[in-house]
Amino acid sequence: MAEKLIITWEGIEASGKDTQLAHVQEYLSSKNIPYESFREPGSTAYGELTRNLIKDKEIIKKYNEQYNAGLDEKETLDPFAEACLFFAARAQLFRQIKDIKDKVILINRSIDSTIAYQGHGRFHGKEKYTNNFLLNNTYAVQGEKIHRTYFLDISVGEMHSRKQKFFDPEKIVDRMEDNERDFFERTRQGYLELAIKNPERIKVINGERPFSEVFSDIKKDLDVLLESHGHSPKSL
Repeated sequence: MAEKLIITWEGIEASGKDTQLAHVQEYLSSKNIPYESFREPGSTAYGELTRNLIKDKEIIKKYNEQYNAGLDEKETLDPFAEACLFFAARAQLFRQIKDIKDKVILINRSIDSTIAYQGHGRFHGKEKYTNNFLLNNTYAVQGEKIHRTYFLDISVGEMHSRKQKFFDPEKIVDRMEDNERDFFERTRQGYLELAIKNPERIKVINGERPFSEVFSDIKKDLDVLLESHGHSPKSL
């Protein structure tokens, strides 16, 4: 009998996780394996509202213009407040995931992003913050288990190279993308440390190789996971 299988996707900006996730969706569909796909923050009404609060650099200005409430349009989001918003959106999403049975669950970013981006990127890996974030993650996932995390690892130099190569002048750069190089170096290091501490869950994949090689690595591991959770095509 098929069991719920939760898989998350992680990496710094331009790591290729969105593209690889889309191809895994196509692969599951081709095998007639039921799945649902989500993103963090988001995928619920409250989550999407939270996503706007976190990512939109102009949101305070917009609220000022809409309500004329004397808000400070230059106000910045406190780093700890930012982390708490992620936990709130995550708790809301996993409340929904708890009710899903017998499917593969794909989540674009989750618990590791907060440790890497906020714990290491914002707070330089200070234990009093990373430990706090680990504890909040435990509550936010509502008792659910993440079975596999694919961390697509690329260097910060490669990230900037890809951003320049595929630059879209019409794309609005969000708050997370608009950080300095050192921030992303710390974030990447945070991911690598998490992978060392959680080798049974986090699979590090060299994301700088050609797409087909990256997908091949993911597919090999994914096939084993699917089989072990009763999601092989033969069981359908």
